[in-house]
Amino acid sequence: MILLLTIVFITLNGPFIKNRTGTGIIRQIYEQIRLATRYAILSPWYYIFELQDEDKREHTGEYLNRFEIKAGIYKLRKYNGGLPIPVEHTTACIKNKACLKVRCNDKGIATTPIFWNFKKGQIRKIDWQDEKLPEWDLFIKPLAGQGGGGTSRWDYLGSGRQYRGGDGMVAAGEQLIKYLRTASEHKTYLVQSLFINHREITNLADDTLATIRVMSCRNESDHYEVTDAVFRMARSSKTVVDNYHASGITANVDIQTGELGRGIRGAWVTVADGWYDRHPETNVPILHRRLPCWPELIRFVQDAHGCLFSDQVVIGWEVAILDTGPFA
Repeated sequence: MILLLTIVFITLNGPFIKNRTGTGIIRQIYEQIRLATRYAILSPWYYIFELQDEDKREHTGEYLNRFEIKAGIYKLRKYNGGLPIPVEHTTACIKNKACLKVRCNDKGIATTPIFWNFKKGQIRKIDWQDEKLPEWDLFIKPLAGQGGGGTSRWDYLGSGRQYRGGDGMVAAGEQLIKYLRTASEHKTYLVQSLFINHREITNLADDTLATIRVMSCRNESDHYEVTDAVFRMARSSKTVVDNYHASGITANVDIQTGELGRGIRGAWVTVADGWYDRHPETNVPILHRRLPCWPELIRFVQDAHGCLFSDQVVIGWEVAILDTGPFA
């Protein structure tokens, strides 16, 4: 596995890194294998975290992997000096978009409406009680999807209640319903409205909804605070999601000011482009751009953490900024 990943990513990135930093191909291979065997840091992260830089590589022992946190630290939290910690009851709800929607509604937290739920060929009406699909642009995604997989966008054409998918396919409302009934035999799908970015950031993501990945935690005073945030935007207008694993661009957000740092492309692709001061397709500035409604977004996330999931220590949120403000 280690050797295979090393071969794949040295092929994708080795020559570019050699030209940019002077680190030779053999050296890159050696460093990747060493970091993987000693610290469980695999080749994608070697390039993402720029570990060919010696100063950064010196801190690799401080990195925590996902498996170390979820399968390690979180499980150890079940015990506190020999006393069991109460079982967390909200974890499943965080992972389930429909459950999260209901919980947000109950607590008054602004969230995306879910029109219909398709499961095993059946329609469950939630926020849309009509027999036909709404006459506007739609966004369809799996109930339990990750990384933007399985999502699709359908633009309402108006004529004869027709919709056009991202692949150019045109379908009448009845055809789209039939398609989703069939698809839902194997996976549950949600039908939602297609939302538009706040007018101040529209040119950063074209027609694809950009989101901010925000981390919040319960601190030692039992209050909730935002610790980190990255702004995610689509690299191309042809994609329907902004996810990092779908080659989206991410930029660090200054927690205090809402100002963006440089952007970088998704994890499982070449790093040839390096860092972006400007968006590669729209050519608008990324670096030093300030996000609108930032103080409101901070309050929104902190309030949502305490209100919805007070038993959770750390939560990762996906928040969009619309003209009306932050939206989960």
